[in-house]
Amino acid sequence: MAIVTWLYKFWCLENFWTNGTDAYSVVAFVLTILFVGISNVLLLNVLIALFNVTIQNVQMQSHRIWRYQRFLLISDYNNKPPLPPPFNTIYYLYIIICYIIKKIKCYSQKHRHDKMFAFFWLMIVNDVMQRESAIADDYWSYTLKHGKKDRVEVAIQNIERKLHDLHERIYNINNQVSIKFVVYILLISYFI
Repeated sequence: MAIVTWLYKFWCLENFWTNGTDAYSVVAFVLTILFVGISNVLLLNVLIALFNVTIQNVQMQSHRIWRYQRFLLISDYNNKPPLPPPFNTIYYLYIIICYIIKKIKCYSQKHRHDKMFAFFWLMIVNDVMQRESAIADDYWSYTLKHGKKDRVEVAIQNIERKLHDLHERIYNINNQVSIKFVVYILLISYFI
């Protein structure tokens, strides 16, 4: 019981912690210490975070510089001739000869390809034009016959019919193109 009385006096009656309006009371002092301690911890965390960001930026820049310098080193070794200077003229002559041979091959293949492309282009354009005119004729004849039907139903039926017709035409065109291609190859091989 004596302890309870002492605590009651200590906490309530004597006003030990606040001591009236005194700014330098124990509570203010303890709260100031807590504030300074927490603010120091927060400032240290901010400082550590800033150092971390700085270190990360430095590492990123150093990695970028290292990659660039490595690229320069590899490209330098790649561009150097494999022979030492007195014999590097042989290497340069070899490169020039390879370049000339490559250009001659490209030129001959381009002209051969252009002739073959023009022939096939004419065949394809004629087939496409015939196909488009046939599709248009089919569409208008079908539309005139079934003008009273609902437009959505007509459109769906047209699409289905066109798909079926296109599948058949593609199959026929593939057969024709393969036959024409064989004939063209035979003609080219005959004239060459």
